[in-house]
Amino acid sequence: MLSIFSEADSDFDQRRPFWLPYNQVCLPIIHEGYLTEITEIGSKLNYYLLSSTCLLRLSQGSDFIETMAILKWKRVIPFTDNKELLKFGFKIGHSDNYKTFYVDNEEDLNRWIDKLSLVGIMDNIEKDYLIVNEIGRGSFATVFLAIDSTNGKKYAIKCFSKFELCNRKNGIKQLLTEIEIMRRLDHPNIVKLFKIYEDYDSVYLVLEYAEGGDLRKKLSICKRFSEADAIGLIQKLLKVVEYMRSLNIVHRDIKLENIFLVNSDSNNDFKLGDFGLASECENFLEGKCGSLGYVAPEILLGMKYSFNVDVFSVGVVFFSLIAGRIPFLGKTTNEIYNKNLNCNIQFNEKCWISINIQTICMIQNLTTKDPRLRSEAKHALRNQIFHKPQDESNYYSINLSPLSYLLTKTSNECHFVESQADHQFYLNELNIQVLYYSQLPQSTAITNSAIS
Repeated sequence: MLSIFSEADSDFDQRRPFWLPYNQVCLPIIHEGYLTEITEIGSKLNYYLLSSTCLLRLSQGSDFIETMAILKWKRVIPFTDNKELLKFGFKIGHSDNYKTFYVDNEEDLNRWIDKLSLVGIMDNIEKDYLIVNEIGRGSFATVFLAIDSTNGKKYAIKCFSKFELCNRKNGIKQLLTEIEIMRRLDHPNIVKLFKIYEDYDSVYLVLEYAEGGDLRKKLSICKRFSEADAIGLIQKLLKVVEYMRSLNIVHRDIKLENIFLVNSDSNNDFKLGDFGLASECENFLEGKCGSLGYVAPEILLGMKYSFNVDVFSVGVVFFSLIAGRIPFLGKTTNEIYNKNLNCNIQFNEKCWISINIQTICMIQNLTTKDPRLRSEAKHALRNQIFHKPQDESNYYSINLSPLSYLLTKTSNECHFVESQADHQFYLNELNIQVLYYSQLPQSTAITNSAIS
C-alpha cells in the first residue's frame, strides 16, 4: 500500500522541489553538523541545521542560510553501504524524490537519526522496538506496550491500519491532524509523541507510557477519590486545558479513559492522551464528536462551539472522581444522550454530604449547559478551592464575597462571578433571576430542592 505520508507531502504542493528558499519561519535548532549531500553533478560538503520542522543548508564558507527543506511528512531511511568510501548515510524524501546524505562515521549517523526521528517519518519499527503485549484497543487504533531495543525503556505504540484509515471518512486527515497537534504539544501532563513509523500495512505512533493505567481503571479499584485528591487532579487538568487553548487546540474527548496515571500509587500525577478528535480552533468549530456522557451540550445540539467544550468534560471528570461514576447514566444510549443534553446533575447521594459547597458549586459551574455561563479554564483556576490556605482547619470557614456565587432560579445552576462587570453581564445580557449568598452553609448540596 502506498505511503499516506507521501500523498500528504505531495498534496502540500506537488510542484514543490526538495530545497526551497529560506523564509525565516523555522523553530529553534535541535541539531547541526556537516553532511555530504549527493547532487546531480556529484557530492558537496555543507553545514546543515535541523529544526523541529526543517533542514536548513548553509552556503559554503559562510553562516548564511541558503535553502531549507520542509521535513514534515518525509521519510527518513538510514543505511550503511560497505562498498562505498562513504559508508554511513541516510535518505530523506519519498519514492523518486529522495535526497541522500552521508556522514563520517556511525556515531554521527546515530546522532543525526536520533534527531531526525523527531521530525520525519521512520521505517523498520521492528528493529527499534520489541512489542510486548496489547494494552488498549479503540475504534480506530490498537495500543501496544513496547520496549526500546537499545535502552530497555517502555513506550506505548499506537498502531493504525492503513487499510482502515483509507476506508474511513476523513481517516487519514484525522491522523495527520493528530500528529501535527501532538508534535506541537510540550506539557508535563500531556502524553508526549516521540516518533512516527510507517510500513506497508500500518502507521505507528511511539508515545510516552504511563504505567498507572487510565482513571476509569483506577476508579474501578479505589471506587472514589478523596475531595483533596480530586481537586488536585482537576487543577492540573484545567491547566492543561488552558495550555491547549494558548495554542488554539481543543481536545474534544477528555474523559476518564483518556487520562493516564504515571504510576499506580499516584492519584493526580497523570498524562492526558488520545488526541484523535483534537482540532485547531481559531474562533469556532462545528461537527458532532466526543464520547457520550462527557460531551458539551452545544456539540450535541449541533451548535458552533469553542474551547469551553473541554471545560465541560473536565467538570464531568470532576464529578466522576468524587461520586465514583459519571453523572449521566442510563439503560439506553438515548437515555444517556438526553441526560447529557439536559445537564441536570444531582448531588443527593451520600458521598456528597461531606463535600465542601465550594467544590459542588465548581462542578456545577464547569458543567453548566449554557456555554456563555460556563467559566473558562483560566477563570476557574482562580477559584479558592484550588488555593487552600496554609491552615487547612480553616478551609471550610472562608468568608465569601457577596458576589462569589449566583444560584440561578431559571436553570437550577450555580455560577461564579469575579467582578461587578461579570455580575452585570448575568443580569443584563442573560436576563436571569439570581439569589445572592454572602456565605453558604457547609456541605449543602445544590439540587432542585435547594433552589425554589
